[in-house]
Amino acid sequence: MAQTDQGGPSPAPVTSSLPPPCKGTNPNVAFANGPHGMYVWRPSQQLLPYLISDVIGKDSTLCGASLVIAWADVETSKNVYDWSVVAAAAEPFTKANLTVNLLFADAPEGSNIVTPPWVTAPGSQGGDAVPTVTCPTDGTVTPVYFNSVYEADWIAFIAAAVQQFSYSNSPLAASVGYMRFGTAGGAEALPPPNYNDNGPCEALWAAAGYSYDVWNTHEANIINAMGSQPTDKQLMVSLPNVGGGPNVYAVSNLGASLAASMHIGFSFENLGVSNVAIPTSTPAPCDPTAQIINLHWCQAYTNYVGQVPLAMQPITATTNTKQATMDINKLLQYALANNIQIFELYPEEWLQADSPTSPGFDPTIQLKYQAALQAASLVLGAANGR
Repeated sequence: MAQTDQGGPSPAPVTSSLPPPCKGTNPNVAFANGPHGMYVWRPSQQLLPYLISDVIGKDSTLCGASLVIAWADVETSKNVYDWSVVAAAAEPFTKANLTVNLLFADAPEGSNIVTPPWVTAPGSQGGDAVPTVTCPTDGTVTPVYFNSVYEADWIAFIAAAVQQFSYSNSPLAASVGYMRFGTAGGAEALPPPNYNDNGPCEALWAAAGYSYDVWNTHEANIINAMGSQPTDKQLMVSLPNVGGGPNVYAVSNLGASLAASMHIGFSFENLGVSNVAIPTSTPAPCDPTAQIINLHWCQAYTNYVGQVPLAMQPITATTNTKQATMDINKLLQYALANNIQIFELYPEEWLQADSPTSPGFDPTIQLKYQAALQAASLVLGAANGR
């Protein structure tokens, strides 16, 4: 089972100017015996060289990386696994004795190839013939991931991955912090594309069997499968934002309740929306009664603080002002105010702090980014923490 903890409901105050270590018990976070720290999310091949030259092993606020691994890259044929892609992605970080978290994606987020082709290939070609839906508005082809055959294939992969990276079952296992498995699009819980467009896509998904209850059953099936795996690693799952329930929190609360009962932590991937991190904001706990759809995670994060580790990914990098307006200080402090102890941050945050040659670097705000990351590390931990 995933790790458990008997910690209190809120972080202890920081009493030292030195950060705690990235690994081990951390009394400054709500779930003291669980994973904690700041991790670079999905470092791209374009930005990885700058991380290697200027950040990894040099900036102690970086605890490691959260790597997104596509199911299709590992299980190229049914029940045949090639884990070398995981080891290769982890190597720049494990060489520096940093931690890697493995975020496994099962279904596409957009047009990216994530599901192995054999899952949806017809039986005449040796496939499992899982049906797909092609949304006519954008041509996106998505497997029907609530299909029972699809679920069985994905659950088998979950079992194989957890076994591979638990205990001392592989050379990489000792460097793995936590594992997260998607329950829908991406390594997340994204609902079917345009499932509620009141048009052709919604009709196709309805014809494929989609409904609010079917979604919740699928989510529960995957969480139950995760929780049944023997492991010494923390397991994590994303909380979805899906319409059709009695309120904006309903689906996330259902998933969180089941996950917490199995000691599985949760994440969400849109921190920074609804102006919670704009320069004029005041970081504070979210309001679990506010019924703000972008804060669909708020009730669950309030109800289960201290029972499982809480994670987040921002909606984008704070340097990407085209998608959202966020201040790096306000973003990190807002997350801390909501007892989040695992930060999956975009590479640009560390590149702005440490890499003058990286794309988009602005020397006028370098010190600001350095100070923001260092301040958060006093709570979350650092690679050279004492």
